[in-house]
Amino acid sequence: MVFWIRDGKPVPIPRILGIDEGSILYIGTTRSKKGLRGRIGDLWISVQKARDCIKRKRYPHTFGPSLVYTGLHNLIRDEELYYFKEFSVDKAEYQEKRAILEYTRRYGEPPPAEPPSMEAVLHDAKSRSSRQIKTCRQIRS
Repeated sequence: MVFWIRDGKPVPIPRILGIDEGSILYIGTTRSKKGLRGRIGDLWISVQKARDCIKRKRYPHTFGPSLVYTGLHNLIRDEELYYFKEFSVDKAEYQEKRAILEYTRRYGEPPPAEPPSMEAVLHDAKSRSSRQIKTCRQIRS
C-alpha cells in the first residue's frame, strides 16, 4: 500500500461515500522477478517520470501515470509518499483484490491512484504532462 503522509499525519482524502482518514493512495502486489524492492524502485522511477525529473519512454509502474491522471502529482511531494508491506507472499494477489474491493465498498470508489484502465491512464498522462504545475525543483525546495 502507498499512503499520503504530511507532517507525520495521514492526509484525509475525500471520497464519494466518505473521507479516507487512512490516506490510502494505492493498493498493489508484485509477482515481478525483481521482488518487492525492485517493484518499489519502479514505483519511484514512475513518480519521477510523472514529475518530468527523468526521461524514459515508458512508465515502469502504474502509480506514476495514475498520479498524472488524477492530478495528484501536483499536490503530493515525494517525501509525503510512504509504502507499507502488509500482505503475506502466499496470498498476495487475493489479499490485494480483497483490499481494493473492501475500500471500494466503503468509499464508493477505488483508491485514487488505482488506475481505471492502463490505456486511459497512459493516454491521459501524455496529454497532462505538458500542463504540469510544479517542477522538480519546486518540489525539492
